[in-house]
Amino acid sequence: LGDVSGCIFHFLLEEGSKGRTVRVAERLMEHRDKVTCMAWHSKQSLLFSGSNDKTIIVWTVKESSVKTYELNGHQRPLSGLSILNANQLISSAIDGFVIFWDLS
Repeated sequence: LGDVSGCIFHFLLEEGSKGRTVRVAERLMEHRDKVTCMAWHSKQSLLFSGSNDKTIIVWTVKESSVKTYELNGHQRPLSGLSILNANQLISSAIDGFVIFWDLS
C-alpha cells in the first residue's frame, strides 16, 4: 500500500491461535512524492512502485525489502505499471507516454 507521502507499507498476513492478523512488516521510504501505482512480479519477488516524483523504484522483497534500483525516463508523474511477461515491465505517465522496460 502506498501513500501520499511517498511511503510504501509492506503488510504480512499471519496465522495465529486467534485467527488471521495483519501487521505492518516494513515501511519503504524512497519516493519523494505520492506513490501512484505498484506492480508485483511474483516469479522474481520484485515490487515496482511508481510515483509523482516521475521514478519507478524496484524493490527486492524477501525477508526484508531492499531498494534494488531506480528506473528513470518519464517526464511526468507515473500513472500505471504492469508486468507484461517474465522480462518486461510497462509504465505509463499522466501525459500518455508509455515505456517498455527490459528486466533481463
